[in-house]
Amino acid sequence: MNGGFTGNRKIPFLGFATFSCNSQLTPKLFFMKVLLVSLFLLKGAVCTSPQVYICDSPNSIRYHLRADCKGLRNCSHRIIQVSLEEAKKRKLTLCKLEQ
Repeated sequence: MNGGFTGNRKIPFLGFATFSCNSQLTPKLFFMKVLLVSLFLLKGAVCTSPQVYICDSPNSIRYHLRADCKGLRNCSHRIIQVSLEEAKKRKLTLCKLEQ
């Protein structure tokens, strides 16, 4: 044997997926496949904008990092979750209680 995986074996990956090996799979190739799948899975988590909370009122001037921020207690409209990018587009600034 030359140090690779042979035969029809299932190799566990991240506890919830498996790679099926029907042919010769060297450790280097296995590592490359694991790395590619890991990067694919992490891509969505890394590229998304952080989420913040705002009072959905035309008079709102602040965004909040936590839904239970004291600055949101006076909101008489809906409290919604938006991206930080969306909050900045609305020209909202960070709540002074969370700075």
